[in-house]
Amino acid sequence: MRITDLNLNEQNRVETHTDAYSVISNEYQRDIYIDRYGNVEIVLDPEYDVYRALCPKMHEKREKYLNAKLEDIRRWGTSGD
Repeated sequence: MRITDLNLNEQNRVETHTDAYSVISNEYQRDIYIDRYGNVEIVLDPEYDVYRALCPKMHEKREKYLNAKLEDIRRWGTSGD
């Protein structure tokens, strides 16, 4: 399944290369996602009701982002500290 196969009559949460999700429920949102990340292959993770991208390049970027975020949290703490 690819991004273009999503049912646009539903709110679909799709992972990005950060810890945020994109919500895709119309053509405009879908087109923005495709422009930014491509028409990637996705699979539904029913436990979290989110579509996971099956794109190694995106996963590499996500890991780099999360590692950098973790380092910042270690250095500066969180707003809840």
